[in-house]
Order: sequence, then structure tokens, then C-alpha cells
Amino acid sequence: MQRYHVIRNACVASDALVRYMPSGRGRVFVTLSALSATLGEPSLGASHDGKIRVEWVIQVGTRLLTIYDYKDTTPLDNLTQWHVGANFPEDDVRRVLAGILPGVTYMTSAECARRFEETLRKHGLSIRLERIV
Repeated sequence: MQRYHVIRNACVASDALVRYMPSGRGRVFVTLSALSATLGEPSLGASHDGKIRVEWVIQVGTRLLTIYDYKDTTPLDNLTQWHVGANFPEDDVRRVLAGILPGVTYMTSAECARRFEETLRKHGLSIRLERIV
């Protein structure tokens, strides 16, 4: 089992660091109740700009992983798709999440984009997705 520590009671000063330091890595598909059962209460509440309502900040060794809702108005109890941020490569995120949330589906950002494009094609639609650097 992966060793991890959920950071509790993150202070306002670390709020900005924690929220913006890890980069988006993908999505995890799980309910709020399942996240709470495994990770406990969220580390942080609403962000100052209102884009995030709840967020878990998880320390894995010297690395940080965050699980959060982002710009989603779905009631939290109905939310099943959560954003994942990390300050380490996508390849490692899947392994870390499997240790923390066994059996939960994780998709990288690239996998999410491919699934979105496939869904559009099934409906006769298309879109060109570009990565902005």
C-alpha cells in the first residue's frame, strides 16, 4: 500500500502555494463519499476565486498530489469526476493513485482529450484540440 499523508488545516499562506504549484495531470472517477471514506475531510475549502469548492492535498514522500473539483457546478454529492494535480510526472500519478484509491479509474489529461474527441466523432462532430504552451 502506498504511504501518504493528507495535509490537514492548510493555512491561507500555503493555500496559494498548494493550489497553484501542482499541475493538472488528469481525472479520477470516484464519488465524494468514497473520497471522504478514504481520505477524510478535504484539506481545503473553497478557493478565493470560487473555482474550487473542495480539495484534498496529499503528500507522498516529498511530492504533492491534489484531488479537487474545478469549475464544476454539479452538487458535490453527485460529482463523480475530480481533477488531479501533481508536482510529478503523469506516469507516476497512476501508480500513486492506485495505492491510495485502489480500484478507482484514473485517466491522464491526454486520455480524457482522446475520449472527448471519440465521443464527438460518434455524434458526427469534430473539434481540433491544441496544447497551449
